[in-house]
Amino acid sequence: MGLYPTADLVKMSTDTGVKAFTAAFVVVEAGKTCTPAWGGYAAYAVGGSQDFSDVIGRFKSAGGQVIVSFGGASGTELADACTTDSALLKAYSDVIDRYAISRIDFDIEGASVANSVANQRRARVVAQLQRDYVAKGKTVAVSLTVPVMPDGLDANGLRTVREFAAAGVSLATVNVMAMDYGSSFTDMGTHAITAAQGTATQLKSISNYAGLSNAKLLAMVGITPMIGHNDVSPEIFTIADASKVADFIKRNGVGMLGWWEMTRDKPCASSSEGLYLCTKLNEPQWKFSRTFVQGL
Repeated sequence: MGLYPTADLVKMSTDTGVKAFTAAFVVVEAGKTCTPAWGGYAAYAVGGSQDFSDVIGRFKSAGGQVIVSFGGASGTELADACTTDSALLKAYSDVIDRYAISRIDFDIEGASVANSVANQRRARVVAQLQRDYVAKGKTVAVSLTVPVMPDGLDANGLRTVREFAAAGVSLATVNVMAMDYGSSFTDMGTHAITAAQGTATQLKSISNYAGLSNAKLLAMVGITPMIGHNDVSPEIFTIADASKVADFIKRNGVGMLGWWEMTRDKPCASSSEGLYLCTKLNEPQWKFSRTFVQGL
């Protein structure tokens, strides 16, 4: 959310068959200490007149599901800025209540994934948030989106998951960012699969999940590749990779599939167009999205 033009979720769903979108990212409003805003922009502060509640509301009214993601690669995640647990709890709760959502995601990457102090605060508050909503007769499902390598989570990513588990967070999904591994990794479909398998194995080392079967562990894992060209050359996630990953997910009951990102699912208008706008492949618009949906 926040890119121009604003995504029309209803039309994207109609065009692709996708029924759930993760809206990203809510971070701290620039110049503030604990005010949630899309992309950090004051104009898009949550609760304001341009906070996309109309866009999200229309999609929900059409039967779609919206997951709001906090964090991301840019901006400051709320737990890195809010100075008290109570302020952080209010900020997260304000977002949930504003959009009447039942699922949230925390995209913890870059410097944030190495910040154990902030993550323990985040985990502690999220656990309290879940308890608060249960007391109101509601549930809030929580997913963690973290960086990964082809063999699984790195030390910081695994520690982040451990801290959420230790705090008592009921974690629905550990979503791995199957992208940007490094220039020596090019078989992106296979690497996405082995990253998910490795992550499931790592989850078993956490006491909360030690008793789960392999099938249930895979059901806790999500896979999110970066479609088309990745930020790291020569990594390219192709349509063949999309079919391969979708087939693996269908056959093995993997818990979630996402991709970065819907608005990139189109060819570039010119060679100079930024990677954040398109895949830099010659595939028609929505080719990846439709391949994923049909593969599941």
